[in-house]
Parts: sequence; C-alpha cells; structure tokens
Amino acid sequence: MNNWVTETFSIQQIQSLNKADLVKTIIIKYHIKKAAVVGDPLPDINAAKDNGLVAIGCHFDVAREDELLQADFVIDDLLELKTILLEIEHVY
Repeated sequence: MNNWVTETFSIQQIQSLNKADLVKTIIIKYHIKKAAVVGDPLPDINAAKDNGLVAIGCHFDVAREDELLQADFVIDDLLELKTILLEIEHVY
C-alpha cells in the first residue's frame, strides 16, 4: 500500500465536512488526473463519483449492500486492491 498512499486525510480537515469537497481538495493538491476512492459508506462512493473518480466499495464496518451496489468495484479485503488498481489502470 505504500506505493499508493502518500498521505491520509480526515473529513475534519475540510470546513464543509463534505467528503466530495475533501476529495476535490486532494485532487487539486496533488494534481491528480486518474484515481480511485476506497471506502464503505455511501458518502465515500459519492465523493468518488462527484469528482469523476472510480469508486471502490468495501465490505467493512458500515457497508450496506444497497449502497455498495453504487460502487464501480466492491472488495472484501484490501489485498484485492492491487488487482483492481491494475485493471483500472488499463481501462480508465
């Protein structure tokens, strides 16, 4: 994961407390053109979609099946990210 994670962020870092705004701030800060947002609640999925990114839903703590259906990909284990990220690199 160290190959992909350079910094961690929290919703408390953004005044609006809106995850889409937080993701937009990250995109601007790092000049990101292509990326994915990984998360389990619907706001994570929406933050990806609102910013034109790939949404990867996780079957973790607060995940609900109906919300995960809105993600582009769904994983059960973070180890699955490597395969999905390689696939995304070739498709998106």
